[in-house]
Amino acid sequence: MNPYVDMICPCCQAAFKDNDDIVICDSCGKPHHRDCWIKHGGCTLNDCQGRMRSLQETLSRPSFCRQCGAPLNSVGAFCSQCGTPIKRRDSHSNSSAFSESPKAKDPITETFDSFRQKAVRAVATDDRLDSGLADYIGNKREYYLRSFSALKQKKRYDSWNWAAFFFSSYWCVYRKMYAIGAVVLGVQLLLTLLAGWFGSLLCLVISVLAAVFGNYAYLYDLEKRIRRERSLPENLRPSFVMKNGGTNTAAAILVCIAYTLVSLVFTFIMVHI
Repeated sequence: MNPYVDMICPCCQAAFKDNDDIVICDSCGKPHHRDCWIKHGGCTLNDCQGRMRSLQETLSRPSFCRQCGAPLNSVGAFCSQCGTPIKRRDSHSNSSAFSESPKAKDPITETFDSFRQKAVRAVATDDRLDSGLADYIGNKREYYLRSFSALKQKKRYDSWNWAAFFFSSYWCVYRKMYAIGAVVLGVQLLLTLLAGWFGSLLCLVISVLAAVFGNYAYLYDLEKRIRRERSLPENLRPSFVMKNGGTNTAAAILVCIAYTLVSLVFTFIMVHI
């Protein structure tokens, strides 16, 4: 049975019928007619930046968390109490993953799960973080969600990222920040080839700056991608996320190889002139 029947669409003010095409905002939980959502360009609630969720997907969510037993909201990817990711019910099975009692865990697994839950709880309970961030991060999702939450909470721009310190431009490319990576790589290449030991010192300074402000730059870039995604029609958004989310190992490796070859060629030319 459709639980939204007779509720009022906040856009057209008409009551929902059982056969209406209803979508749900994944941020505030407001139901809308699909046509109303598309016509309005998103959720009608002021300042809400939620994404469209189908009625079937919303109803497939379990009612209680399998980890802590807390009631689950109709929206959100994680339990708001313990941070456990919410799994969908299997429509082809009589049992639900969330109806099972938690299995006994070994100490190492339990410690890891506790660490993970603290990380995912950041985006589940921190209203300052966009709910779409987790879809774009890819590897090290827990680390970046914790870092982003801390930056938002403390209203700061600085943190520390060891990967950005040691790899700088390659890290940017790996995280699909191609424009920033190209600028950093070009500056470092020119300094290394043309400025000698002083250039190497400046490259070290650039690495430190990348480590300090890398997480904030990454957060800013991800938020721009999310805004671009939400400006697209609903049917184009999944492919946009797949293309612009996650990481790009191949590109980082190719850039590293290209940088090495350019350095070798330049050094060869300088030696034989």
